[in-house]
Amino acid sequence: MAAQAVDFTVSGHVNRAIVFTDVDGASSTTKNKDNGSSGTRVRFTGSSDTMAGVTAAVNLELGINPKGKQKVNNKDEAADDDDVTVRHSVVSFGGEFGTLKLGHTGEAADGATYSDKSGVFGVGHGQEAGDSTAASYTPGMGGSRNAGVHFSSASFGPAQLHVSASDGDRFSAKITFGGDAGVASYGGALAYLDTGDSYQEVAGSLGVKLASGVTFSMAGAGRSDGKEGSFVQSTLGYVFGNNAVAVSWYGSSDVSVTRDKDTADEMMYVGNGQAIGIGFKHTMPKAGVEIIAAVQQYSADETMEGDGDIDDTVAVVGARIMF
Repeated sequence: MAAQAVDFTVSGHVNRAIVFTDVDGASSTTKNKDNGSSGTRVRFTGSSDTMAGVTAAVNLELGINPKGKQKVNNKDEAADDDDVTVRHSVVSFGGEFGTLKLGHTGEAADGATYSDKSGVFGVGHGQEAGDSTAASYTPGMGGSRNAGVHFSSASFGPAQLHVSASDGDRFSAKITFGGDAGVASYGGALAYLDTGDSYQEVAGSLGVKLASGVTFSMAGAGRSDGKEGSFVQSTLGYVFGNNAVAVSWYGSSDVSVTRDKDTADEMMYVGNGQAIGIGFKHTMPKAGVEIIAAVQQYSADETMEGDGDIDDTVAVVGARIMF
């Protein structure tokens, strides 16, 4: 029999924004750039039945971040090189047993701290941080994308188990859960991550959406052994018609940050961070078209080899179109 290629589809989104950063003790910047809260990407996905009860699938996703000139004190600065990165390159086999993935993709703990149901992505954890220095003290936790093996079980009741082993002796496991309780829908996750010789991490989140449109979420994580730090976050939102608004508070403690300080020499800083923000999203009548706006106040208190408090403000306005 002649070989038959898997049919595939192309999808993704373009997410652009104008980002203003008022940097504490430095020049303010304005950039027209890719929105880092959910970067521009294009993906190729496809699947095909291979045998009774088993489906083979492929996911190739590229992140595209074109760099433009920026305004500093009303003067143009040269653009950096454009970035094209491989977000996912994975084959999978699925059936009643669950799904087995092989390749470069999100490890099991990835996304464990994202359960907000307002849909205002980019408020608090995950915000486009612009050129803020203080934002370095509000890190994301809960895994990343790596090359390895990932298994997701079939659902058992409202829950599902995810396990992965990745390059560098990384191991992670996560339980996700969700459902509809009549007056409210809910979803959440609890995850564990061991990066091998760097650190261990525990992360989790819970999000609730009431029938009235009010949403509430909590998230938190902690690291140990080599890259200590922890954070907690809460978000309160409201969804009405094609609109959603949310406010968020984020607080971190004992976060280790490696960054330049006025020279090319890298220095280690340890400090506490905080982020307070408000965001708005309007979904246009055409599905997959969103207008967003957000303002975030970042602050940090450096406690080792630092030079005091840092306060930055980042304002973002932009649009995301999905295809």
